[in-house]
Amino acid sequence: MHKTALLTLPGLLCLLGWFTSVTAAEDVHLVASLNAGQTTFAFDEKLDQKVTYIMLNPSLTVLRGPVYLSLSFARSVANEDISEEEEVGEASRRDADLTLGYRFSDRWSVFAGYHEGDTDIDFRPRDPEDFTGGGDPPTPFTDTITVSGPFFGVSLSFPSQSAGTATFSLAYAPFEFDGELNSNLDTDSADGVEFDDETGNVSGDATGFSAAWRWSIPLGESLFYSAQLKHNVYQQDVGFAASGNRYKDIEQRVTFFAMGLSWLLF
Repeated sequence: MHKTALLTLPGLLCLLGWFTSVTAAEDVHLVASLNAGQTTFAFDEKLDQKVTYIMLNPSLTVLRGPVYLSLSFARSVANEDISEEEEVGEASRRDADLTLGYRFSDRWSVFAGYHEGDTDIDFRPRDPEDFTGGGDPPTPFTDTITVSGPFFGVSLSFPSQSAGTATFSLAYAPFEFDGELNSNLDTDSADGVEFDDETGNVSGDATGFSAAWRWSIPLGESLFYSAQLKHNVYQQDVGFAASGNRYKDIEQRVTFFAMGLSWLLF
């Protein structure tokens, strides 16, 4: 699977160290957050069902005046079961985000960053003993799906002394799609070659938008509670290396809901 060196843990920690070193110590604040929630992954051209993961999402944010730098990771706590017509299996997911933002006021902010989201699905035949085709029976296989690239957005906050702060954001994401997919076992040749009939490396564009809502409220001088909801939609224009076939308007949707706590460390 494609991996982005920028989103490795050592690289991110080095970036955090650099960001802190170039600012005056008395102006820097560090916030650590831990959220738990649920991610729903929908890829209708490949999967008959939506996949729902339980996710753990730690993050670190460095603030200096109106500027902030945030590093966020999310990972499925356990593999989720997949049940297709001819296959069963398990799926896992990982997400990483690096965000640099600037607050113009108590309400308006702009931000830009880099995202990588990886999905692995391990399939196996539902009933290999019932295989009647020629040759060897089908064997287990793994599909890998990665979207990655920059994003740019704006957010609007509504602070309240008694009810906390609600923030709405919208981002544009000109991502790239990279993966390795295998033909589904329930291929119907009468319909011609379709997206889920293809096998091999696949790549292309995954352009989309992200809309998010976040609410936070202080529980003390350095402790905050928050809840967040994010919905990402990507329209993919991708091609398979082996066949040369291209497919447009292949949609992928990811919805993330989580709640958690944030600590102002200094």
